[in-house]
Amino acid sequence: MGQWVNDQWRWNLVWRRKLLSYEEQQYHHLLSMLEPTIIRQGKDDKLIWSCNSDGSFSVKSCCTLIDNTSSATDRVFEANVWIKGAPPKVQVFLWLAVQDKVSTRAFLHQRTVLSATQASCVFCSSNLETSEHLFIHCNFSRSVWMKVLDWWGIQCCLPRTIDLLLLQWPEMVHGKFQRSAWRLISSSTIWGIWLLRNKIVFEEGTINLFDCFSTILHRVAIWLHSQDSNFNYTGNDLLRSSDGIKLWCNKKS
Repeated sequence: MGQWVNDQWRWNLVWRRKLLSYEEQQYHHLLSMLEPTIIRQGKDDKLIWSCNSDGSFSVKSCCTLIDNTSSATDRVFEANVWIKGAPPKVQVFLWLAVQDKVSTRAFLHQRTVLSATQASCVFCSSNLETSEHLFIHCNFSRSVWMKVLDWWGIQCCLPRTIDLLLLQWPEMVHGKFQRSAWRLISSSTIWGIWLLRNKIVFEEGTINLFDCFSTILHRVAIWLHSQDSNFNYTGNDLLRSSDGIKLWCNKKS
């Protein structure tokens, strides 16, 4: 881990395997954070929270730090990832997908788990399976999004990236409760594409646009009912029309 040199600690981290390129960057970033801290022999360690003059931690100072270091766009983006009503595992998955940290074939290839010939998209087999390709640019995934938009009565082009999609998605509808439901629909769509992808990989499932779309709406109906017991529309009701969910949103407004 390191050694003492002239009464000061010098870091010398040793790894059991060669670091990948992105890990090298993280390693150098770690060292840049460690080097300013001077460790001396014979002196006790103590925690100091630099955002308070007395060195003690407080929630207020932490919130102030976050507000001062995050932009308005960051806060809007976070609100569209950590969505009320979506299960925690789906929220975490969205956060990972935005950072391209989901275990797609491209991700596994980057970590030498899969070879280059095994890294193509599960749906189209013609492009590298990155998060953005899998969830937005693949012809099948784009068809899923277009079907969702057509179901709601919206015509638009999809953004290039997942974070832009999550930012722009709520602005396609009007009203607080429509936006809340619409966010859940985007979460369910991304989650549904991922579950279908895994079903094909691990259970020899087949690509079926209607089944994927149907599952997305049934999941939304369950999430909305768990959020509000007065939401009495089923997945089959939503499949017939989006009017029911719009009416529910308007009544709550």
